[in-house]
Amino acid sequence: MDKKKLTFLIAVILIAGIGITIYFVIQPPVNSEPIITDVPWPEDLEVIWLYNITDPLGDFENVSEIEGPQTIIPYPPCDILSVKWGIHGEFFYLQVEYADIIPNQNVSIQSNLVHGQSMSVAFDTDNNSSSGTLWGVEVFFAVGYIYEESSVKVYAGFDFLNEDIHSMQRSEPGELGFGGIGYDYVIVRYNLTILGDAFPGGYFTPWWSWSEAESDIYHHFALDELGQGNWTCPDLPFEN
Repeated sequence: MDKKKLTFLIAVILIAGIGITIYFVIQPPVNSEPIITDVPWPEDLEVIWLYNITDPLGDFENVSEIEGPQTIIPYPPCDILSVKWGIHGEFFYLQVEYADIIPNQNVSIQSNLVHGQSMSVAFDTDNNSSSGTLWGVEVFFAVGYIYEESSVKVYAGFDFLNEDIHSMQRSEPGELGFGGIGYDYVIVRYNLTILGDAFPGGYFTPWWSWSEAESDIYHHFALDELGQGNWTCPDLPFEN
């Protein structure tokens, strides 16, 4: 693995550690249980998607240098095929498609017991690498799964102390709309009005995204790194 790729993966793990360590090793972040609001979901979600990422099947990263298995162990439930997002009203919508169904029980594979997974999309919402935290990230949207509990965790993490990715001071719950445990996709949404300056809208916005599974042996059992890109976020249809 070249040094540039390794540096990127280690940085990814620093953020993913929030999304998955808190789920399975410490405790879920405050307000990570999905909420239910009385705001209707759009009748046709296809018309709201503003950005679409497609990712090759089976493109797992070698995580042997970051506390993972010494060889790649393919794990389709956390292998992302596509990610879509968009903004409608006051919500950020996120759809993730996986290569296999998300299990409702722990999975035994090559002496490992895989018990959960998570994925995140992180944004440098003001296109300023010197603000926010690692890479300039102001906010990340996360969705995670604890298999045996048939539990889905949905939240936005933001407001980092001293630009330290491990010092997320605020998390706000998102809403589970469709899919999740027992499906090969999930659609969730997050209320942007709560995020304030962390998601101002109207900027050329770098993003990073990844999906990771954890076992009883390896904190980083499998990692599908979608990489980094740029998206021009539209002006928000409300004052933030």
